[in-house]
Amino acid sequence: MTTFLGPPNEEANMLLPAVIDNRARLEPDRLFCVLINLDKEAGVTTSRCHAATTPTQSTNVPGGLKRLSKRVLLMSVKISDEAQLKLLETTECRVLLVATNLPAISTSFNRLSLQGNLRIIPFEGVEHWIGQSKVPEYPFLATLESEPNRPFAILHTSGSTGIPEPIVYTFGALTTYRTWLDPEATISGEQRVTVDRWKNKVHYVPFPTSHMTGLLIATALNVYWNMTPILGSSALFTTPALVATIHKLDICDASILPPSLLEAMAKNPEYLEGLRKLDHVIWCGSAFSSSIISNKISSVVPIYAAYGTTEAGPLPLVLKDQEYHEYMTFSPLVGAQWPTKDLMSKHPTKEGMWKYRGRTDDIIVLLNGVNINPLLMEGILMSHPKVVAALLTGTGKVKAAWLIEVVHPPQNEEETTSLVEELWPTVEKANDATYRTEGKVSKDNIIFTSKDKPMLRAGKGSVQRKFTLVEFRLELDALYE
Repeated sequence: MTTFLGPPNEEANMLLPAVIDNRARLEPDRLFCVLINLDKEAGVTTSRCHAATTPTQSTNVPGGLKRLSKRVLLMSVKISDEAQLKLLETTECRVLLVATNLPAISTSFNRLSLQGNLRIIPFEGVEHWIGQSKVPEYPFLATLESEPNRPFAILHTSGSTGIPEPIVYTFGALTTYRTWLDPEATISGEQRVTVDRWKNKVHYVPFPTSHMTGLLIATALNVYWNMTPILGSSALFTTPALVATIHKLDICDASILPPSLLEAMAKNPEYLEGLRKLDHVIWCGSAFSSSIISNKISSVVPIYAAYGTTEAGPLPLVLKDQEYHEYMTFSPLVGAQWPTKDLMSKHPTKEGMWKYRGRTDDIIVLLNGVNINPLLMEGILMSHPKVVAALLTGTGKVKAAWLIEVVHPPQNEEETTSLVEELWPTVEKANDATYRTEGKVSKDNIIFTSKDKPMLRAGKGSVQRKFTLVEFRLELDALYE
């Protein structure tokens, strides 16, 4: 029988802002986060923020507004204006804080303010928030016992299957991450979880703080696990080259990346070799396109899976040998069961190990009712060094088709024909992965994205299948005319 225990802790009744204040008093020089700066002459440099100084805009706002009993919605700029307006309406948001150092985003929100009757307040840049000047102290008096359900921040789902939904994170829920450090103190005899490897390390985190992973590593996991983040600039587009440069920094111990970035790095020998200096790499957000690529990465650096949802946050996974780096064993610390709409496959011999394959809504249903799982075929095609992303499509059509994004998109019909011929051996390998004739793609059912019109991606870097296929609907429909 499972025995639940509860260890004493001097911070046991404190909520996150009070914990930060307490540690800032005890360890004012403790590293809180590292900010990336990109200068044309100096290249990539860093700014270090310590516990006694105020961190970045996006990590400071949730804690700061909570002290004033305000709620904060952290909204991605990658969703449509329609989705943003719906979120603002649902959460009854009437004020927008807009960073003055991001003019493109400011323009977008100026448009939203006109449509949604919102008041805009300019928001200072990073230099203002990491200044050394003294500021008034706003004591955070709420405790776990008195206000466990006090809101911390509002995130939202990606909207890959419809309009994004707001998800409220509470301070009480954040305190549960402390149990990951010592599972046996909560459940007698329970195994250690992956945080054992992650704690007390400085991680590069390219995820925005409007994404669950980015926000929690910048705040709660940073504090409770000492998982110090290197935060990328919101003004920088995360590329494999930028990631490789950051990995060279002495302060960078580890990295947490989506498979899309890791796979791009695995295709570059220099970037792949650069992973070797890291203690580990955490992958999350989507599935690897093939085991060949993940094995290639694990040959130079230990890699660990992280799994979670916006609705539930990260879920604890049992720490396993590198032999099983693509598999997940869920810890009983999860404490509940619910449907996730994710596709998982069992390990052929190891009980309790699961491999993430994708989403149930990825399934293609052709006109004749035949169901095709595109993930294996997409993984094969993405193994080609020139392919960045690939979507198999065909729902409601007589046969399947490819929408492909390559490193250098073709500029004309001649280049397109040449590229199809170059990719064709790999396309045939993908065709061999399905026994259904309707699922095998012919040369005339392949189209490519352009430089000006790439696939749409979520904040975590994964391709948004539904929205991308809607965006390319006219081009895809033309294949069947």
